[in-house]
Amino acid sequence: MKHHIALKQLVGDVAQTILPNAVNRYSFFVNDIAPDIQVLADHDLLATMLSNLLQTAVAQTENDCIRISAHEHQEQIWLNVHEHARCYSADIFNRLEQMMPLAETLGGTVALVPATQGLHLAFRFRKDA
Repeated sequence: MKHHIALKQLVGDVAQTILPNAVNRYSFFVNDIAPDIQVLADHDLLATMLSNLLQTAVAQTENDCIRISAHEHQEQIWLNVHEHARCYSADIFNRLEQMMPLAETLGGTVALVPATQGLHLAFRFRKDA
């Protein structure tokens, strides 16, 4: 069932559940999402997708800041997870492939985007997922 969801709050809640894993890798989250970004989506599906995305970022980093941001563009939400990993494992491609069906259920896609520094995971989905 779809509900209006404050994206910053949901990302914060999900990040809190993963924070112990990040701390074990000497990393932390910064949630740069504007508080006014709202989505209409299934809360549990979106939370699961965000959890998978953040867990993937944590698995690829150590001793770093994982920065989460989002913006709206043409009725879509573009959510970005960026960290400064210098090297990431091939496992990341398997993780992204496993996330794709859930991303598609939310009307979106997930990708590894080339970045000048580090790892940049992008999740794009409909604002009314």
